[in-house]
Amino acid sequence: MRGYMAFVKKEFMENTRTYKLLILFAVFLIFGMMGPVIAKLTPELIKSMDLQGIPFTIPVPTAKDSYIQFFKNDGQMGLLILVLIFGGTLTREYTKGTLINVLTKGLPRKTVIFAKYTVGSILWTVSLVLSLLTTYGYTVYLFPNDNVYNIVPSVGCLWIFGLFLLAVIIFASTLVESSYSCLLITALILILLFTINIVPAIVPYNPVLLASGNVSMLEQGYDFSDVIKSLSVTIVAIVGLIWAAVIIFNKKKI
Repeated sequence: MRGYMAFVKKEFMENTRTYKLLILFAVFLIFGMMGPVIAKLTPELIKSMDLQGIPFTIPVPTAKDSYIQFFKNDGQMGLLILVLIFGGTLTREYTKGTLINVLTKGLPRKTVIFAKYTVGSILWTVSLVLSLLTTYGYTVYLFPNDNVYNIVPSVGCLWIFGLFLLAVIIFASTLVESSYSCLLITALILILLFTINIVPAIVPYNPVLLASGNVSMLEQGYDFSDVIKSLSVTIVAIVGLIWAAVIIFNKKKI
């Protein structure tokens, strides 16, 4: 446990020193502010455009529009930023040779995997919560009389998918020694998941449902039964990916 805590501390220091932590928090804070502001100003921007007499009905913005923007920002660009920041979390250690010293001193290899996944998960969690709280505060101020349903469950689904994405990154990092190769494998896995999502029978079990159906979840009376299936598969996949990463990393030549 001491080795695990020491490596977690080392990872936090590394992410702070390389400004990854600052970048992640700043980006998600901006995303949190953008959603409500864009939702509020979009109708005004449309009104100011020259539509050349084309009849166009401008809907009244609501609090739900604010959270739709939240999921567009955090569920798309936010996840992309997450992949780019943590895509080389393990492969950079191979390049620099920094793992040799700690492993030769007796640190179990599984500790490296667990510590890196822990730090990534904590930073993702804090970033998403920071963005959500910012969106919530601005939304309450700009749309004080509107109600939005199922905010926590829908954001929770996105959070779980982010944890799944981190597990994919860790797993991919044990297969290759290049950050670019790791990102490529991660992208291929995501492309595969989106491709098989065209099969209706697979949709309720596909992890991508957790990151693609969030806006629908904001509807009052939304049926979360399909989400439970996807959630179960995703959690099993996370455990399986981390377990596989440990096995592969234990056999990997450093």
